Amino acid sequence: MVNNQTHFRSLSILSLLIGAFIGLATTNHFTTQTEGLLWLPALILSAYAQIKLKNDRIFLYSLWMGICQGFTLLIIHNVFWSSYLQHRPDLLYQATMEKGFKITMFIMSTVISIVYGIVLFGLVWLYGKLFKKN
Repeated sequence: MVNNQTHFRSLSILSLLIGAFIGLATTNHFTTQTEGLLWLPALILSAYAQIKLKNDRIFLYSLWMGICQGFTLLIIHNVFWSSYLQHRPDLLYQATMEKGFKITMFIMSTVISIVYGIVLFGLVWLYGKLFKKN
């Protein structure tokens, strides 16, 4: 069995890659209506990775994976801000009129990342309960 430090490193790298992929995809091609199509496979891939590694800290790792993916996505959106807003006309008005819009985005990204991590934990936990061999 692999130790927890290796699990942490592997899941962190995977989370950063998933967050970067979704961040780049949403700044270039995917819009508000199609962004959900990216998050579902990301959630399934993240859950699969945790199940395959058979770690014993699924809540902490799920939460960490959600936070890594969310902050990587936030960083990429900020780096490619104009391209991101070009594909998100619903946010364009808010971004130009509200002074603290990027702070609001940071707070919302943090909350969404934590919720994502909890949903990921729920999937991994449910899989463990349904398919765990006695």
